[in-house]
Amino acid sequence: MEDSDKLFYEYLDKKNFIEAKKMILSLDQNDFKTNYFWGLYYDHTDNEYASKHRAKDFFGKVYDSGKANEYTFVRLAYLTDYKYHRINILQKGLEKYSNSARLFYYLIKETDINSRAVIFEHIEQKEVESLDINLLKIDTYYVNKDFSNLLKILPKVFDELEFKEFNLILQGLALYEMEEYNEAIKI
Repeated sequence: MEDSDKLFYEYLDKKNFIEAKKMILSLDQNDFKTNYFWGLYYDHTDNEYASKHRAKDFFGKVYDSGKANEYTFVRLAYLTDYKYHRINILQKGLEKYSNSARLFYYLIKETDINSRAVIFEHIEQKEVESLDINLLKIDTYYVNKDFSNLLKILPKVFDELEFKEFNLILQGLALYEMEEYNEAIKI
């Protein structure tokens, strides 16, 4: 990352939008990175000049340039009003960044809870790992009463989070729901 990029992100982190804007104005206005910075500038919720429409336009220019990073696809998707369009944008992002845990995570969130299994299979084939994705798997498996898959994912997630007691409670609940009472009692 260039020093100017770091400085821009520092301005945003410190909510110094005047300096961030001055910096963007000093850049080549035809460059995709400048459009990306404008997108971030207008997308920042603490910015008094925040504009969903302008942020979407600038992220759209980056998208159209063919130089979009993962975050561009995510932000453009979430600035889009229609679910179908959001899913399409995220899928386009996955064509470019096929192992992106971030893009898969947002695609899963946009997908109906009863239709996520196909995405989970795809993620497993690509060996994409993410705590956030695994937490969505827990939610999905529990809501869909897929307790066998829930039992497979729980130890992995809660060992990572060091919530062993919560893991045991959910395992016991899943076993109980599967009518494996003797196993549930052991926990």
